Amino acid sequence: MAEERTKPKKYYLSNRDLLIIAVLSGIGGAMSTYIGYLGNLLNRIFGIPFGAGQFVSGLHVFWFILVAGLIRRPGAPTAAGLLKGIIEMLTGSTHGVAIILVSLIQGLLVDVVLLITRRYNLVSYMLAGGISAASNVFIFQLLYFSSAPATYIFLISVLAFISGLLLAGSFGYSVLEIVLQARPVRISGASGGVAAAAVGVSGGGKTSVPGFRLAVTVLLVMVFAVGAVYYFAAVFEPPWVGPRCLVEGAVEKP
Repeated sequence: MAEERTKPKKYYLSNRDLLIIAVLSGIGGAMSTYIGYLGNLLNRIFGIPFGAGQFVSGLHVFWFILVAGLIRRPGAPTAAGLLKGIIEMLTGSTHGVAIILVSLIQGLLVDVVLLITRRYNLVSYMLAGGISAASNVFIFQLLYFSSAPATYIFLISVLAFISGLLLAGSFGYSVLEIVLQARPVRISGASGGVAAAAVGVSGGGKTSVPGFRLAVTVLLVMVFAVGAVYYFAAVFEPPWVGPRCLVEGAVEKP
């Protein structure tokens, strides 16, 4: 009597999905520390205590768009949000433990928007990115009660929404086009037709990413990569270093 072959147990998220979530959340958590540094620089340039950093707030959500586009399973961006928040806190986020809640809600909102739209296209990604990026303004207001004027809160939330549209949704969609067309990974649960549509393939043909969009995407990636290398090499101080006091000048007993 031949032994019955047991079917391998199927999990909601495969090992490949978990690996993508872990890698992108890890990179995103570390990079968000750098993005926070850019935000503080913008605040100093504009001479305001907070708000100018919303220009780049979409980059915090960019990673959730990538996770959503590569895995396409509800819950994946939320899981990425939780893990990214933990990593961001451990790499020295100025917001401390609160960043875990902010990141978790941002990932959850990407999930919710994509569930409602039931589409994985440019419009859905931009809408999800905009709403998710803008949410951080209201969450921080609830946590810290800054008593800022309602008009100012509205303005910086609109700024964050626009940043999410462009730097999370549109930029994320362009990166997904390039990545999926190169086919280093397969979309979870996607049939051949769905996967083909995701990278602009119709039938047996293959269309390339428009040259201008490709050039802009590569340029943005290079700019942020170079900036991140400089930040972690020359500016970043690990949280375990602790506070230090630097005394300079002509002192009698330094």
